[in-house]
Amino acid sequence: MRGRDHYYISYVGNYSTGFIAGRKGISWAEARFVMNLLESYQKMGLAAEGMTTQSAQYLGHQSGISLFRQKTFMYNK
Repeated sequence: MRGRDHYYISYVGNYSTGFIAGRKGISWAEARFVMNLLESYQKMGLAAEGMTTQSAQYLGHQSGISLFRQKTFMYNK
């Protein structure tokens, strides 16, 4: 699985990662910290994910946190 297909699957995975973090109410800063910890562990040294990866995760996080806030607001009425 190379090229375009790999790119789309990777994007969906990164978006989903951000979405789940947001949906659970995890702040973007906390999510970034944990994602970079995982990247560092996988690379066996200090590392940060690339901007394309972070952008997809951020978009997913924005969608997820929006749903989290809507849910929280509905329960706190």
